[in-house]
Amino acid sequence: MLAQTHYHLGKEAHAILLHHCDNLRVRLETLTQATNPIRFYHGFQHTFLFVLKGEVFLKCQQEDRLLKMHQGVLLPRRHTTIATILAPQVEICVITFFREPNSDCESDFKKVSSGTVEASAERLGVTSWPLWQGKNGAININLYPAHYKESTYYHKNTGQFLLPLHNDSLKVSTHMKTAEPLSDHGLFIAKQTPKALYNTTDKSTSVLCIYTPYPEKGRVMLLAKPLND
Repeated sequence: MLAQTHYHLGKEAHAILLHHCDNLRVRLETLTQATNPIRFYHGFQHTFLFVLKGEVFLKCQQEDRLLKMHQGVLLPRRHTTIATILAPQVEICVITFFREPNSDCESDFKKVSSGTVEASAERLGVTSWPLWQGKNGAININLYPAHYKESTYYHKNTGQFLLPLHNDSLKVSTHMKTAEPLSDHGLFIAKQTPKALYNTTDKSTSVLCIYTPYPEKGRVMLLAKPLND
């Protein structure tokens, strides 16, 4: 696995490889109007763009989409998408699934956000918005309520990448260790890794959650409790 690898895209513009494995690549791009007014994306694999900051205008063939903060789209796989930067600085999370079957999908180039998809109520008061689901992965926005805490568990076959959307109030414990704040550059939790999430603040916090492969329904709960502040 490669992580935190930096690539220069010009003055004041760069990309960071947040995670890379056989199934999944997560890249954070910081682009500027001055250096990168236009960028091209080729959807050879299943690639999902999610805007973390600023606005981007996308055009593919005869279709176009305007993406604002916390909106995303699955890129068409057969054509090049042209992105025009509409803010002085833009941050884009580029998510690629490598083992997803290559077939036409109704979700291609469909703009999605927490305002366009139906929310689902999860355990312990968590609200989840499914942005995209495939056979080999899923992308959700999860909202964790104030003072959230959960018991330690793990997924047998599913890895999970967490990227904070608002602040660093969410804490993560892995391998029964003391919970640490979720980094601005996210965290990948491999399958079968004991984990627990905590929001120790008085405000709710949202996280972009990327799963690979597609998450199984069940959790394996552990009896021991992690160390936590």
